[in-house]
This record gives sequence, structure tokens and C-alpha cells, in this order.
Amino acid sequence: MTSLKLVALDSEDLTILSTHLQDAIVQVRDLVYQPREKSFVMIVNRFDWAESSDPSTTSSENFKRKHAALRFARVNAVQAQNINRSDGELFLNMLSIEFVEDTAPSGDIFIRFSDDQSLRLSVECIEAELSDLSAAWTTKHKPSHNE
Repeated sequence: MTSLKLVALDSEDLTILSTHLQDAIVQVRDLVYQPREKSFVMIVNRFDWAESSDPSTTSSENFKRKHAALRFARVNAVQAQNINRSDGELFLNMLSIEFVEDTAPSGDIFIRFSDDQSLRLSVECIEAELSDLSAAWTTKHKPSHNE
């Protein structure tokens, strides 16, 4: 079991982070914007597709999750859509992360969740890192998506 540590400095790198974070679960209380530091951090429980052995199996002993930290630097503003920030216990299911360039290298990073919930981070440039914080643990549920 290896720990994942990735850095994203362009949109291709961000796509790789997005792939590793698909189906991550995050509580609203674990979304932290620090405007003075121009930093946005979230702690997630990511579904580890690589560690979850054979993805076609339905045996729950093969499904793994890991605690991970996702940090974005050079963040000028954060906006939430359809997320009740006052409900810290609310769980969000991450679907994807994408970058829309404005005036190079600045733009917006969109973090999309199920139920039409999203975050928009206005950034000077892409500077992100993803790091596992724990060993994997077994989960009974494998994420599934409607075709």
C-alpha cells in the first residue's frame, strides 16, 4: 500500500488529480479557505480505485478508501453553489475537478459534486497538491454511476 503524493501545475496535471479524487467524500466542515494565505484546503475520504484490486468484483473486502488532503495555493476567491455552508455535517460526493483559463495563467478551478453542488476557486495559476494522510481501510460500498 503506497501513499499517493501528487502535484498539479497545469490542467493536464489537474485532470490526473481529478481522476484520483473521483468519488471522494468530503464534509462541508472540512472545506477551509484561508484568504490571507491565499490557500484552500479540503480533507477527503477518497475511494482508492488502484488499491481496490479488481474493479469488476463486488466483494467489499477489496474496496478501499484513504484520508487525503487536497490543497490549492494562489487562491483569490472561493464561491460555493448549492452547498449549505452552515451544515458542517453535510457530505459532498466529488465528481470532477476542471480548470477554465481566463487570462493566462489565471482562471477558475471548478470542483463538482453530485446534486449540482460545486465550488469555484479563482486562482492566479494552477498550483495544487494531493497527499494521502492514512493507510487504506476497507469500505463496503463501491461507488457506481448511472450510464
